[in-house]
Amino acid sequence: MLSVIIPVRNTREFASTCLVCASRTFAALGGAEDFEFILIDDDSDPASGIVELFRQFRESVPFKTTIAHLKQRQYYTYACALGMSLARGSEVLLLSHDMIVTPPYVKWLREAAASDASVGTVRGASEHVDLFPQHVITPPLPLRTFEDVCSFSRYVGRYYGPDVVEDRFLIGDSFLVKRAVIDRIGVMDTTYRHLLGDVDFGLRVQRAGFKLVCAKGAWLHHEGGGHTKSLLASGLTVADLQSEAAKLVSDSYGVFRKRWDQTLPELCGAVADFNFEKMRQSAVKFEERVPPMEIDHNVVELL
Repeated sequence: MLSVIIPVRNTREFASTCLVCASRTFAALGGAEDFEFILIDDDSDPASGIVELFRQFRESVPFKTTIAHLKQRQYYTYACALGMSLARGSEVLLLSHDMIVTPPYVKWLREAAASDASVGTVRGASEHVDLFPQHVITPPLPLRTFEDVCSFSRYVGRYYGPDVVEDRFLIGDSFLVKRAVIDRIGVMDTTYRHLLGDVDFGLRVQRAGFKLVCAKGAWLHHEGGGHTKSLLASGLTVADLQSEAAKLVSDSYGVFRKRWDQTLPELCGAVADFNFEKMRQSAVKFEERVPPMEIDHNVVELL
């Protein structure tokens, strides 16, 4: 079984499109026992109606669907760790709320995962990929419908086929992780409030002997910056967002630097410039396995 995790905060329009397309994709790929969904509302404003959207989705699909409402905002890394902890599948797929997943995307991810026991995580390509310009594939024309997205996704799959390349580090916009990896190293570390939890997870994957790869034939639509666009539309300013982001980066980077490489600059630079080979070989002293979370019902409400 494949477990699909989708964290959401406030972005109803993007989330609605993501869920509608996900229901069509996974209905085309298998039956009720083949997939499960874990939908996580990160303390959205009640007016956005995210929990109701999740309930409507659950009623419309044959798949087991778990809804988790976070009573206080916890950010991306916590949501991913919670989803991994709740997941039952032999494979776990993280999706961002501003993505449109397609059958070819899922097919090529799973084929890449099955191709080699040493593969731990598999990501794909899209028109928006942070820090990996080599994985950016932009359609030549706007994609106006789900059928358009699927058609271009099939085209990319035919062009690249089963080609796989190894990545230096992990960025968690969307990736598939094997159960064997979670059994070995656990879930994302919620010591990171938001950023760098995915990078830390990828390092632990590699240090456990697994590879991080990109399946070049796996393409999905990624709007990119969906949450930021929603916040700007709600009236927040760019300065507001930059101030919050700076605080989150500072907190997470402090944890990352202390753990992995204290020779890194005191202020966070470009992640792509980090010496990941040095970190993979480091004799760091901390418990690298982060066990699945015990649900704190003061924070998490399962609906």
